[in-house]
Amino acid sequence: MIMLAAVYCRVSTEKDDQINSLESQMSYFLNYIENCPDLTLFQIYADKGISGTAVKNRTRFIQMMEDAEKGLFQVIITKEVSRFSRNILDAVSYSRKLRNLGVSIRFMNDGIDTSQPDAELRLSIMASLAQEESRKTSDRVKWGQTRRMEKGVVFGTSMLGYDVKNGKIAVNTDGAEIVKNIFNKYVFLHMSASEIAKELQNEGIKTYTGKEKWTPSVIIKVLKNEKYCGDLRQKKTFTPDYLTHKKKTNKCNEKTVFIKDHHAPIISRDLWEAAQHELCRRSYVKKQDSGRGNKFYFSGKIICANCGCPFSARKKKGKDGYYTVWKCLNNQCHVRYQIRNDSLMYMTAYSYSLLNIQKEKLTEHIHSLMNMAEMQLTGTSRTSLKQKKSEIEELKIKKLNIIDAFAAHKISENEFMALKSKYDGLIIHHNNEIENLQKTQSVKKLKNTTIKKYIDKIINYNNITKSIIYNCIEKVHAYENGIVKLKFCHLPQVFEFEIYFKKSKQYTT
Repeated sequence: MIMLAAVYCRVSTEKDDQINSLESQMSYFLNYIENCPDLTLFQIYADKGISGTAVKNRTRFIQMMEDAEKGLFQVIITKEVSRFSRNILDAVSYSRKLRNLGVSIRFMNDGIDTSQPDAELRLSIMASLAQEESRKTSDRVKWGQTRRMEKGVVFGTSMLGYDVKNGKIAVNTDGAEIVKNIFNKYVFLHMSASEIAKELQNEGIKTYTGKEKWTPSVIIKVLKNEKYCGDLRQKKTFTPDYLTHKKKTNKCNEKTVFIKDHHAPIISRDLWEAAQHELCRRSYVKKQDSGRGNKFYFSGKIICANCGCPFSARKKKGKDGYYTVWKCLNNQCHVRYQIRNDSLMYMTAYSYSLLNIQKEKLTEHIHSLMNMAEMQLTGTSRTSLKQKKSEIEELKIKKLNIIDAFAAHKISENEFMALKSKYDGLIIHHNNEIENLQKTQSVKKLKNTTIKKYIDKIINYNNITKSIIYNCIEKVHAYENGIVKLKFCHLPQVFEFEIYFKKSKQYTT
């Protein structure tokens, strides 16, 4: 009886020697089937660059099993058990499934034929050996990777601000500007991750992956990434099971590899540490306010003068709907009254109006200082550009001179080619420097324009916003007798308000 035979081949990588091994396997099986009068080739199923410890990514293996269920062939021929599966459970379960379908498997190098009575025992032994070899290989690979990490070799892909190639990391200038922008806005302008994401999106700046939409989680990942201050931490994820190859976040499961000052930083270490401190502070405030810290303007600003605890916000229902009140977190404190959020907004706006800031003169003065700085920087850039262009013209004249000298047989061909190559290289170098200077000039101009917009926004605002309160209000102290004192940052004045309570426990200011 002639049987239809399926051939299964697999190699674990796509390297040239492995691909050659795959071709050798296929050639061997074709010759084998031709010399077997009871076999006719049905199809060759080959998986390239796939591990044998799991089935889910082995598309050709899965297709072969589906064809077996359809009864398209009666026998499978493969090199050895490790090619079929390096997982003992998979090897035995698929062998049983195929046997129930009337399909046998021949493992050529192992001398196993599943149509024989003792096949399952021998298959289990060989599959166990293959699985153990996979475990040892996995351990060897992990050990080798860790040693390379300790030497500073970078594993992973490129990211915003950095290009990673051949185990080395280098600054990407375009992405670096975006990274600096994110850190500055978060630390100095006290913008939230959501606000930064929205602003980047409105400016038409795309993410590293080319998406138009920025999300707060992407901003937080940037702020938490130690690579931006020049450090490198690797093994942030690990693979607990060598059979499934699923990666998990390394939460102290394995020791990470950390190298300080590994590569060129994009931001200073001081700015990095300030960002980490700010992340922790905002996280604390958010927890103190029962997860609502980011929704309320005065989070972390209102302090009880009696016990020193911060006030937390909560929603209350009134006749006209819900409103926000602030209350001391310490339940044992004698300061038990609540302050309405809209009253705090009124106190801030009223106090600010009493400062009598000459907004127009202040704006004009700041803009004047920035324009002077911009003119100074622009003047320096223009001088450098003019100098580089002058040097290029001189090099072009030198090129013409050596052409004349070569034509007059004053210099040899070798001398001519050497000088020409030298001058061409210098011209290319100067042109690149000119291009970089022009880019730098554009970036500085854009930065100054952005800063001016923020200054105008802070000085000439009409409505009290979260960002303004965070930047302007230093602290609000609430006293036991209903006195509330408000202080602005960097100003000596303290504004005092008194809360008048009514019988219904409502109050006015």
